[in-house]
Amino acid sequence: MVQVFKKFKRSFDFFKRKPDILKRMAKLPPKASSSPSDSRQALLTAARRVFADRGFEGATVKDLADEAGVNVSLVSYYFGGKDGLYRECLLNFAEQRWQAIVRILKPAESPEEFRTRLQLLAEEIAEVHVHEPDLCRIVHRDVQNLAPAAVEVFKGGFFKIFETLVAFIKSAEKKGITRHLKDHESTAGLVMGSLMHQLQAEPHRKIIGLPSIQDAKYRTSLLAQWLEFTYNGLANHNQGEQEKK
Repeated sequence: MVQVFKKFKRSFDFFKRKPDILKRMAKLPPKASSSPSDSRQALLTAARRVFADRGFEGATVKDLADEAGVNVSLVSYYFGGKDGLYRECLLNFAEQRWQAIVRILKPAESPEEFRTRLQLLAEEIAEVHVHEPDLCRIVHRDVQNLAPAAVEVFKGGFFKIFETLVAFIKSAEKKGITRHLKDHESTAGLVMGSLMHQLQAEPHRKIIGLPSIQDAKYRTSLLAQWLEFTYNGLANHNQGEQEKK
């Protein structure tokens, strides 16, 4: 016990004689809690929530940094500012969605395949709205409001999805799978627009007491009705007779 006390006393006397050591220790920077890649990803994740809640114009750089729990200077360091963070957040999202749609909307070789690919398209877009509501909210609201940054992102990213759908419909028409269509762009707009309208109608469903698209059973039923309506509107119902002739 005496030896323990002596060791403690020597340690105390050392720091008593060297107060500058304690001062230097107090000034040491805190250990970094995350790596640069973590900070960058934290900003991208935070951007989804902040831009969804406040819009591009309403969000500030400080809002984004506070939500991510990082220094405000990192927004400029990683993305060059709020505009760059907004663009990267949405362009990454658009690119992922476009690649998925390209895999789904390969040219159909039969009416059955055409219908199946339309179904897969609807399911893919619905799943995105269920699992990425913040990003979908940003896109729909900011494009509708013609926010310059959103319009630029839409033209550079999401418009490719629309063009892929147009090409899919054109290919089906050439093979006699669909009826003759006067305007492929308008047709694609109606196909996509009717689907988007249903997926964005969550507030209206809540008001009138209908289930949410978060309900898998209801979502399946809703998409089935959309598919029936869309396919029957596009299909060449005379194809069987033409093949017999």
